[in-house]
Amino acid sequence: MNFAKLLTYILNNKLYKVIDLACETQYKSPQEIRDIQRIKFKRLIDHCKENVTYYREILRDVNNLDDLDRIPFFTKQNIREYNDDIKAVNLSPERFVKDATSGSTGESLYFYTDSDNLYRRAVAIRADSWAGLKYGDKALYLWGAERDIDQTKSLYKKIKHRFIIKNKMLSTYYMSDNDLLNYLSIYERYRPRVVVSYPTPLFRLAKYISDNNTHLIHTPKGIITSAETLFDFQRELIERVFSCKIFNRYGCREVGHIASECEKHHGLHLNSDRFILEVVNVDGERCKPGETGEIVITDLDNFVFPLIRYKIGDLGMLANRPCSCGRNLELLEKVEGRVFDLIIGTNGNTVGGTFWTLLKYKIKGWEKFQIIQETESELLIIVENNNEIEPDFCEKLRLIVQEKLGIDMVVNIDIVDTIPITKTGKHRWIISKISPYVK
Repeated sequence: MNFAKLLTYILNNKLYKVIDLACETQYKSPQEIRDIQRIKFKRLIDHCKENVTYYREILRDVNNLDDLDRIPFFTKQNIREYNDDIKAVNLSPERFVKDATSGSTGESLYFYTDSDNLYRRAVAIRADSWAGLKYGDKALYLWGAERDIDQTKSLYKKIKHRFIIKNKMLSTYYMSDNDLLNYLSIYERYRPRVVVSYPTPLFRLAKYISDNNTHLIHTPKGIITSAETLFDFQRELIERVFSCKIFNRYGCREVGHIASECEKHHGLHLNSDRFILEVVNVDGERCKPGETGEIVITDLDNFVFPLIRYKIGDLGMLANRPCSCGRNLELLEKVEGRVFDLIIGTNGNTVGGTFWTLLKYKIKGWEKFQIIQETESELLIIVENNNEIEPDFCEKLRLIVQEKLGIDMVVNIDIVDTIPITKTGKHRWIISKISPYVK
């Protein structure tokens, strides 16, 4: 037992036991994990029937996990309209942790997490270990949500941040060349075991390092990317510059970490002991493994603000195979991006982010871009000028897009000096107002 674990054992024994339980559960049999889901689901719906106004009538005829399909989908609009009715009436106010996310639309969504939900923290720690981050090791975050920096001054929190959770935070709000040079200096001095970041700012940092022929002295054990779609071209450069593997992670602010890559990098393991995850088509029917659809999540551990069959706004695909690592947590083949990330052609073809990122191998100068679809027959493509755009760039791009999406698709191209990122450091590659999943 290392010092960080020993301190957790002494100061927060309940968390210590939950972490051990999560690490043990990942290797239980598929049936044992399914039994955990059944027990948790039964406990959750019984609680909701008794204590959550919103769900009382909805769950009246729901008795166990076999009845899951009888529950209507839950959306962000439901959270906005019925916020107070979703809050459990029997739990103390101290358990309600108010949080918010702006998501892809920019409109704030307010919800509550459960301060007693230690398993939410445990599965994140479990996934950290897959990336090489041992409990108590140093991690360097390139992050944009400043509210994630714990400002609490209690004695326990001071001890935790000094000896257990050794995270150094660098803000993605500041990404000028001078900032990046300073970040590199901090990185080399801090020597983190793992780097954690959104893909966009980390790619920006890796490109800065590559363009300046800088050689990193320190090599981390792994890199964790999260909170955005990670594209292959980003993974390729980041892994080459930092000389280590990326462990991609999928989650959302409302429920936390949902799935993570293990050392095999053949999909993302679901935290099946914490969630029930479904993938459904535009008609709300279950997709088969290998089919892309909208992700629907049931959080089995949030009792203060239950989220049951929650459409979180992402597209994904379940795998039809186990992982060779030996863990029996279900496997997501891939996460395809937001429901807003689908562009529909006049010919009926539907394309996601991968189609657009692969154009960098066909057209010189295609690197940072933004696709906006307001109507069925017109696209606006904004391209950031990287000084490699050739005179026939727009003609080539328009022909490729029309070949894929329809010859009558109107393709407007705007070349600009800079495409602004969001205030948290992310970049919206695709914005669609007519995605079939957005209703």
